[in-house]
Amino acid sequence: MKNYKTKHLRSLLLCTFLFCVSLSGCASTRYYEDLPEARSGILAYHDAADPDAKRAVLITRRLLSSRPIPAERVFVISSNLKNPKTGKQIYSLEDNAGALRCGQGKPPRDGCIHVGMKLIQNLSDDALAGVLAHELGHLEKGHIGSALVKRSLGVAQQAPSICTASANPAVTLVTCGIGLGLSLAGYGVAAQGAEIDRNLEKEADDSAWERLGASGYCAGRVMKTTFAELSRLVPQGGKGGVFATHPSYKERWENADPKCGNLATATGNKEQKKATPTTRPPWLNAQRILDESQLGQKLKSELRSYTAERQKQIDAKEVEIKALKQKLTDSGVSSPEQDENLKKEMLIYTELVRRLKEEVQGRKAMVLGQFNTTIDEALAQLSNHGFEEKDPNTVLIQFLDQHPELGSK
Repeated sequence: MKNYKTKHLRSLLLCTFLFCVSLSGCASTRYYEDLPEARSGILAYHDAADPDAKRAVLITRRLLSSRPIPAERVFVISSNLKNPKTGKQIYSLEDNAGALRCGQGKPPRDGCIHVGMKLIQNLSDDALAGVLAHELGHLEKGHIGSALVKRSLGVAQQAPSICTASANPAVTLVTCGIGLGLSLAGYGVAAQGAEIDRNLEKEADDSAWERLGASGYCAGRVMKTTFAELSRLVPQGGKGGVFATHPSYKERWENADPKCGNLATATGNKEQKKATPTTRPPWLNAQRILDESQLGQKLKSELRSYTAERQKQIDAKEVEIKALKQKLTDSGVSSPEQDENLKKEMLIYTELVRRLKEEVQGRKAMVLGQFNTTIDEALAQLSNHGFEEKDPNTVLIQFLDQHPELGSK
């Protein structure tokens, strides 16, 4: 009996040791090697069958225009996009976002960002920019996703079921010991993996701050806005904890550097900035190209529609306030509660106007960034052909009109 116990106790220790080693080994390799060379100005795309991703794509293009990333292309996928063969959603989480490397190669050469429709439809432009900048941070840092925490917690929760009563007390002792050992090991590995995940999330947040600042956003304000809006929109997703793969929204809000950041400091490498400038020919007339090209007309039309939608929200709120004031005037008497309600509505209106104006300015900067990126790409493709005509701007406009995919993907 003694030898029997010893044999199974050794098995317990061996199983627990191998379990810990195997899962801990998974936790140690969380960065890709041999990534593509990081470069700025790459384009973001969305599938033609996924028009709901367009808003996120436009913001992503602005974020990609000013800070290098080790990817050849970036694809943005909303939770509405379905697999044409199965009819199922490619990314089913409506209230989350994620990033992974995709496409061909080892490691894959492209980046894919999945964004839930709940985020696309309900977050402000600033908050959505914060989410997308964070996901680009994962791609920039070469992070490898992992299900280690989920697997380990699954083992920890299921392992006690091994413990079953047996006619032989020694067998019961050994099986229960194995179950307990695996459960404790599972929780231990899950806690270790969760800590690693949280550190990767912090790296992605730091990268997001730098990218936002380099892209013309007030990085600190945008990051704090992001976590504030997410905490209201998806409160269950940011609670933190020992087994949480993400820090809590409160912790991330508190850790966000409040400064705005700028291009010189955000890149962290002034020499690199000087070494890779965007050189444009002296004859280039960007305003004329914006006015006369089909791309420019399209971008200006989209911006007018975007601005008009925001103005409608402001006008609607003004109508509400006028109606409230008229009601108080008609009654002839107002209570303290009614006066307080009017003050609150005025504050809401003032904040709405401020936020929507900032969104319009941000969209203008984003559209301009997209326009400039497209011009640079067109110039790069035309550089090998030269400009023999008397008016090279006309050549460039015609090229852009003949290749609408440069500004629409």
